[in-house]
Amino acid sequence: MYSKNFDINKNFQSSVNLDLDLENESRIYEYVPTTDICDVLKRYVKAVLGKTKDRATTLVGPYGKGKSFLLLVLTYIVSKNKGTKCWKILAEKIKRVDDELYQLLIELKEKNISLLPVIINSNYDNLDQSFMLALCDTLKRESMESIIPKNAYSVALDTINK
Repeated sequence: MYSKNFDINKNFQSSVNLDLDLENESRIYEYVPTTDICDVLKRYVKAVLGKTKDRATTLVGPYGKGKSFLLLVLTYIVSKNKGTKCWKILAEKIKRVDDELYQLLIELKEKNISLLPVIINSNYDNLDQSFMLALCDTLKRESMESIIPKNAYSVALDTINK
């Protein structure tokens, strides 16, 4: 009965999960930059480029306002993906809204600046443990296992194996 009066928007997507969506370019393709979002992104990109001393920030907003989506896009912008078609399309979308941010993105690309996003899961009580697990996961994802730092558990295993 209601189906005659209402349609489900097929473009609606589930919420962003940084852990699960980090490598998902289809989420980046969905992103629609606005002037407000570009202002926030500009602040972070300027910090990455060393154009500001404001390097520590807090991102606060109500549930469902796009904080995770913004961070997903930011991590994509500053990651190693700058040669991809998706990165170029995102940069062009941004250019239509904010040319200054677009120029900063081009500078990031020309200087070949890339960061390694480490997504810390808040499911653990111990922040050190959460950070180490997130760092190990990130290094594995990026095929950088050879530089995973030793921890008490791996040292104990090495000792047992000897």
